[in-house]
This record gives sequence, C-alpha cells and structure tokens, in this order.
Amino acid sequence: MPPKAGKKGNISRDPSGGVVAQEPQWEDVYMVSFANAKDFPDLKARGINVVLLNVSHDPVTWDKCYGAAVTNNLRLIPILWGTEQTAWQWNPGNAEWELDRRKYPDSIGAKSLDFLRGNPRYLSATPRGLPKGSLRARSFAAAPLGHADA
Repeated sequence: MPPKAGKKGNISRDPSGGVVAQEPQWEDVYMVSFANAKDFPDLKARGINVVLLNVSHDPVTWDKCYGAAVTNNLRLIPILWGTEQTAWQWNPGNAEWELDRRKYPDSIGAKSLDFLRGNPRYLSATPRGLPKGSLRARSFAAAPLGHADA
C-alpha cells in the first residue's frame, strides 16, 4: 500500500518517488486508470480500490464493467466518451445538461444515468463527486451526475 497522507492540503513525494495526495477526501484512495475489467480481481488483490475506466456507449459493456467492479468491491469512475470528447451534452437553448431521457431519448449521457439509476448496486460503486475545489468536479464528472457541490 502507498504511504498514508500526512499534513492536509498538500502534495508530497513518498520515499519511492511516487506522489502522495494529502487531501482528506483522497485518503485511502488507491486508483489506477484504464484497466480492463478482466484485471479487476488482480487489482483488488494489490490494494487498488478505485478504477478510472473508459466505457463504450454499449449498455452490455456497462453491465460487464460495473458487474466486475461490484464483484471485486471496487469503485468505478466511468469516462463515457462521445463524438465531442465527452458524452455529456450541454443544451444551450434549454440551458441544461441533456440528462432526461424523456426530453433527450438519444442522449448517451441520459441513457447511462438511467442505467445506473436502474442498477442501485452499480450506482453505489460510482464515487459521489470529487474533492471540493477540483476543476473536474465542477466541469465534467460531478456536474452531470449531480453528486458534487459544483
């Protein structure tokens, strides 16, 4: 396991040269990026507890990824890519994110949220927002999900 964070509010290097975030919100978070769902058992065995993962627009893939995360007691931060870098679409005419499938039936973002709402175990495997002050919390991940104080 990486060393525990020390003084709050800083970032430092551990003795092996790795970066240790010292924000209290990130304490005990051991994350990897872009792993394969088939590797989740090995990641869990190595002490990883959060996975940042690209997911496709295919709900079968969502079920596979979230199923593997839940089975291995991992938190999953999905990156849902679309044609414009992100699948989260802002509707300037309505001044809102396209998250309601009744209004935006073709929205991949709305479909993915409905998928999570329909699968409470999968939703519980999705971290609820990012640390306050994080640009990503305000701009991408948390705003569409509605989990952070963005």
